[in-house]
Amino acid sequence: MRSNGGAAGPGSLVRWVDLEDDQQYLCAGSTSEVNVSSVLWDISDGPATPDLSPGVDDSHDLLDLADSEIWEVMTTQLAGKSNISFETFWDEWFNLPLQNGFVTEMIALSDQVAIEYHEDLFEANDTAAAASFVALDGSPVHNTFFSDPEQDGEGASDTDFFLLPASSGIQYVAQTSGLLSDGNTTLQILDSDGSTPLATSTDRSASDPSSRIDWTAPRNDTFYIRVLHGTDIGIYGSYDLQISGQAPVDNDGDGHDTTTDCDDTDPAINPAAAEVCDGIDQNCDNVVDDGFDVDGDGFTSCGGDCDDSNANVNPAAAEVPANGIDDNCDGTIDEAAQMDVVTITRSTWKRGPGKLIVEALSDQQPQVTLTVEGFGPMTWNPDTSKYSYTSRNKTPNPGSVTVTSSGGGSATASVQ
Repeated sequence: MRSNGGAAGPGSLVRWVDLEDDQQYLCAGSTSEVNVSSVLWDISDGPATPDLSPGVDDSHDLLDLADSEIWEVMTTQLAGKSNISFETFWDEWFNLPLQNGFVTEMIALSDQVAIEYHEDLFEANDTAAAASFVALDGSPVHNTFFSDPEQDGEGASDTDFFLLPASSGIQYVAQTSGLLSDGNTTLQILDSDGSTPLATSTDRSASDPSSRIDWTAPRNDTFYIRVLHGTDIGIYGSYDLQISGQAPVDNDGDGHDTTTDCDDTDPAINPAAAEVCDGIDQNCDNVVDDGFDVDGDGFTSCGGDCDDSNANVNPAAAEVPANGIDDNCDGTIDEAAQMDVVTITRSTWKRGPGKLIVEALSDQQPQVTLTVEGFGPMTWNPDTSKYSYTSRNKTPNPGSVTVTSSGGGSATASVQ
């Protein structure tokens, strides 16, 4: 194939390509016009073709068809279509009504220039249930975006799933490279359910449609890697996948890596550290300040317990008068208990039935018990947030009532 730039005569040649040997332009994939032209040439090229190797043909070229086989695809199947690519030609070659066939021969021609329009060795791994296992050593694994369940040559879109048996705290890198024939990738790490994305990478940059994910496993489990064809005009192509598990790191240099160190940014925190009473889990046993609540009252010596040998002494304890101990750890020994303030809101005697009704409030309600002296205890009503007392019928009018609290306070009111 030669181009003279529109001029005639010596010195006008501006470029040349030998489609037989793919010389000068060593390309790969269907995005190269040279490669597409080379495949189209070899479909009708044969030993009798007047070229640089008369009488022989390439070992991979098993076809010697009439030019009309190509042109009927061009003129009947591609007419009226938009965004035409070699993908379009490929599918229409095998599609109805032409069904030109020669699947094996067409694959051999296109493979020669790395146009891989056929299933890869892992197919069909298009679901989590059918996910393929690959070594996690960073070795490249070659794949194609091409599904052909009917094995008739015509392709369909393809998604690839791979197993990721991961260990908690281990850092993994999954990446695609070597993208050919518009093999634009979208890479995902899925949770153990095989559907929930945990990490996604589309293009590494505006000029690089390959993908990379750096990810740390949250637990010991089997996760999945899903590779999809990125949004583009085409749906076919090929790519290499690499998965590697990086060794755990020790970021703080304390001799313990991320698999066991619960805070790998602080060298004072690791499984071998001594626990200090400070509200922090130094030894990574998931217990804060373990060993510093000797009396088992729920309070540590650094958490307000002023006597960790006595379970009756802690910030939640009630102060016991005249025992010479600071029971509630507020810094004061035997402080007087705060007197409850009682307020009588109603004291009524109903003449007809002879019934006494008393209602009251307390500063310490509802923890304290209120009692109508000479009559009996009052009842706490959470709906009205009040204490109440109702006597039996035929109770004489006492003239006044006194309500006492178990918290030490009292109040007196006349009966209305």
